[in-house]
Amino acid sequence: MTEQERMQWFRDAKLGLFIHWGPYSLLGRCEWAFRLDGYKVKEYEKVAEGFTGDGFDADQWCAMAVKAGMKYIVLTARHHDGYCLFDSKVSHNTSVKGTPKRDFIREYTDAARRAGLKVGLYYSLVDWRYKGAWDHDRYPESVAAMVQQAHEQVRELMTDYGRIDLLWYDGAQVTTWEWKEHEDIAEFWRARELNAMVRGLQPHIVINNRSGTVEDYVTPERKIEASKEGLPWESCLSICPLSWSYVPDSPNRKTAAAIIRDLIEIAAGGGNLLLNTGPKPDGSMNETEIGSILEAGDWVKRNAEMVYHARRSPLNEFGPHGPNGCLGRWIGSDDPRVHYLAAIGWSGREFWSVRIEGKVESVTIVGSGESVAYRQEGFGRLILQDLPDMPSEPHFTVFKVTFAEPPKAQPEYSRAEWIESDL
Repeated sequence: MTEQERMQWFRDAKLGLFIHWGPYSLLGRCEWAFRLDGYKVKEYEKVAEGFTGDGFDADQWCAMAVKAGMKYIVLTARHHDGYCLFDSKVSHNTSVKGTPKRDFIREYTDAARRAGLKVGLYYSLVDWRYKGAWDHDRYPESVAAMVQQAHEQVRELMTDYGRIDLLWYDGAQVTTWEWKEHEDIAEFWRARELNAMVRGLQPHIVINNRSGTVEDYVTPERKIEASKEGLPWESCLSICPLSWSYVPDSPNRKTAAAIIRDLIEIAAGGGNLLLNTGPKPDGSMNETEIGSILEAGDWVKRNAEMVYHARRSPLNEFGPHGPNGCLGRWIGSDDPRVHYLAAIGWSGREFWSVRIEGKVESVTIVGSGESVAYRQEGFGRLILQDLPDMPSEPHFTVFKVTFAEPPKAQPEYSRAEWIESDL
């Protein structure tokens, strides 16, 4: 398998579902409650006794993800609290040995494959139950035990649960509050050894960059930040801006329109959106978040041609207020002559984009295929015309623009050039 073949599904997926769920969900504050609320290990174990998972239905979760147009799914096999949703032989802190008496990762991986989704596992390297997580120098034996546990548990996940398509590390940097200058994250976790083992067991796997080594793709968190050209990337964003896990009331959760807007911005940079939701404490779906996901998914279906073929566009070379004009975002495709123009606002009967160098052959509306009249003028203006006063698409209209040859962006005039031009 070539590097391109191994990464192709990830580059094409564009949209995945992230799920944060564990004993911390019972608290309704956030997945960092163990640390931020100052729990002692025994106190937190008492909390975990109430974690039953009675409402967890992996098939229901995966069906929802498919309906929303998602191509992969990532579940927290273990978060920083050290609680495993799988049958780990090297820890008593698991859903199999604890109250649920269920291997949720087994149920999840089987359900994801049945649904045709690529299977991703989130694994936190740090375990806050170890003293070495709090003071590396004072407790070196604890550090060694924590790192060894991570290696053994990752081996279990890569060995006991069939084909795993994606490994989503986290927690490498959340041990002490401040990493000391002499410490190297990859060396601390023996990450090169760890990932060599993972790739030996799952040669096809895609691994993120959070173990201290570069690996396959980068993961900006809570922000949209395109990687350098050619490097795959994925923005992980949570519907609830307060937390990755369940919060009973969060009035500023993302709407469907906000999710779609994020997806458009990410598509313009050629990345993926890993969209997070926090299930209820019993594992059932959080209706306050699922409604927005499914509504956004309806838009994805209408605009699937753009979404799943999205590539970085050279027409964005000079920034969001460059060749886009004010209200548009350019998105490339597999065909260098075809670019998509997402209207993130509407200006009425005409829609302008400027500093576009290239002859246009046709413009249509994605989804309906309806032809759109247009004209091209100086300053690289592409003006779509005879549009309705208000769009019929309830969220964001996407235009498919086919050029005679691959287009490029014109650089913005300097002030001197503009002043000296024929005004």
